[in-house]
Amino acid sequence: MDILISGKGMTVTESMKVYINERMARLERFWGDLIRCHIEVSRNRHHRHGEVYVANAWIESPGRDIRANADATDYKQSIDVLYEKLERLVVKAKDKLA
Repeated sequence: MDILISGKGMTVTESMKVYINERMARLERFWGDLIRCHIEVSRNRHHRHGEVYVANAWIESPGRDIRANADATDYKQSIDVLYEKLERLVVKAKDKLA
């Protein structure tokens, strides 16, 4: 599976890329036929919560594409929440296709 990482309104550091690649590569355990995973990370300023990191993902797979998003005060937390959502959606999509 190809993992494409981009930042919206921010630069994605090498350590961020390594962390995201490690987390998203684990999705292949659940379905080896995944084609490509697009991850977009952005940082927004919320009026009450301060800095909020938003992670959006869409996965190209056989059948329908899988989309999810998550936000948190730290980029690692947002990626972790996003991974958990994607894990459930990938398993669900695989079962639905089979």
